[in-house]
Amino acid sequence: MTALLICLTTLSVALFMLGFWLLGIVGTARRALSIMTDAVGALKDPSLDDYAREKAAQSAGLQLIRSAVSILLRCAAAFLLASLPFLATDFLGIIPQDQALAFLARWDVIAYTTVGTIVIWFVGSRVWPTQ
Repeated sequence: MTALLICLTTLSVALFMLGFWLLGIVGTARRALSIMTDAVGALKDPSLDDYAREKAAQSAGLQLIRSAVSILLRCAAAFLLASLPFLATDFLGIIPQDQALAFLARWDVIAYTTVGTIVIWFVGSRVWPTQ
């Protein structure tokens, strides 16, 4: 049972990372940071009058709200993708959801999963740079 839970956890993390990458969450977050940087630059620009600064701030605010909603929906989709292995095994009666959640809540599983994800993300960003 534990071996199956380890395989499910590994598959779940892999699906989450794949979803995170395919859904372009990092790129969307980078665009949001760029919008913020441009807005701060516009607010500090002495050549702009107050009306132009206000327009730039309003435009940036709307763009940031759209970006935040986009990031939220993309993250929700990545989490849903990651939960599919556990939902499938619960639906098929292989592993009950409470046992899977109890396994995922163990400190050693959290630690190993976190370290493994960081290592994979670090190595992956070196092998396949996004920009």
